[in-house]
Amino acid sequence: MNRLPTSSYDIIIVGAGIVGATLACALAQTTSLRIALIDAKAITPASWPEDSYDYRVSAISLASQRIFQALQVWPNIIAKRIGPFTTMYVWNDTTNDTIQFASADISEPCLGHIIENSAIHASLVKQVSQHSQIELLSPVNLATIQETPEYIDLHTIDAHILRTKLLIAADGARSWVRKQIGIETQSSQDQQTAIVTTVQTEYPHQHTAWQRFLPTGPLAFLPLADQQHCSIVWSLPTIPDAQRILSLDDSTFAQQLGNAFALRLGKILSVEKRFAFPLQRHLAKTYIKPRIALIGDAAHTIHPLAGQGVNLGLLDASALYDVLDNALKNNRDFASFATLRRYERWRKGDNLLMFKAMEWFNTLFRSQNPMLKTIRQRGITLANEISWLKNSFMRHAMGLQKDLPSLARPKVHGIL
Repeated sequence: MNRLPTSSYDIIIVGAGIVGATLACALAQTTSLRIALIDAKAITPASWPEDSYDYRVSAISLASQRIFQALQVWPNIIAKRIGPFTTMYVWNDTTNDTIQFASADISEPCLGHIIENSAIHASLVKQVSQHSQIELLSPVNLATIQETPEYIDLHTIDAHILRTKLLIAADGARSWVRKQIGIETQSSQDQQTAIVTTVQTEYPHQHTAWQRFLPTGPLAFLPLADQQHCSIVWSLPTIPDAQRILSLDDSTFAQQLGNAFALRLGKILSVEKRFAFPLQRHLAKTYIKPRIALIGDAAHTIHPLAGQGVNLGLLDASALYDVLDNALKNNRDFASFATLRRYERWRKGDNLLMFKAMEWFNTLFRSQNPMLKTIRQRGITLANEISWLKNSFMRHAMGLQKDLPSLARPKVHGIL
């Protein structure tokens, strides 16, 4: 019987997106591990499209910015396009309950940056290419996973085996790895769908992230680098609702969007191509198995109303890096279940807290229930009157909480 050709690695990361590429760069920066970063799509260091906006954006927190700075990726990102925002303004459509968050209140230059995903990913792929110990394999189509006590084998559809001591799933919300290894998820059951696009507004956004809670769901205007361009996320309760909005011509869509936003930034002058995607939210019941770990959306997805999804994934990647690096420095098996359990204990609780908080805020601000409306009004009044409460929320959203991974911590005397 002929043996299948086999390539061996210390770590294989399935999913070469933002979170997977970040972990690969972190490991390559301080360890000698041989890493395979694989993806089903073709990943190339393509030129970044300066003449058009990517409809997929992320609200990058200060903690995530520090991670990119530590990996020497941040200068390449800011050389492209970023939209710093200093204020976040949130209000309800029926009672005009409002709350405003300002970076000046906590002595920070900004609350975060709205950055196109393609700009972040292009910068990470460039950094990956500078590390000889990372092998970027794409496109690779996987067929099966074979788990053994000593290693994990990934069988490709073209009859090749990729063997690794540790397998990391960073392959997104519909993770193929997670399904193959039988990790179950707790999922939301509604049909909420988001429409995303880039719009040009009549008035400048003033470096402010705007969010209005409608009975149908939140509507966000996120400030891009140009003062009169915003990325919008319009959450709708069902797929048919989203399809109806998608079917509108640009002029009608712009008018309805402007009205839904109460014309806070004047008329919508132009609209780029619109996209819709389901707001699937889930939590993996476990993040680990022997020699396997889940990170990012493979482990959890949350409602996008606070823009925290990618930030949580980057903290996962940074925490797992710390755990693996510590094991190597102390001559322990970096792929052991005990090592991976440290990662799960570190991150699972924080991610669960954020998941529940976003579900609660989504329900609280959408609900027309008189009791919940009263709770909402009193809660907003309380937050506006008690500055430490509001500031504490801001700090957590910016990734300034305690127990941060090393890459996300502030520099001290120029050293992380």
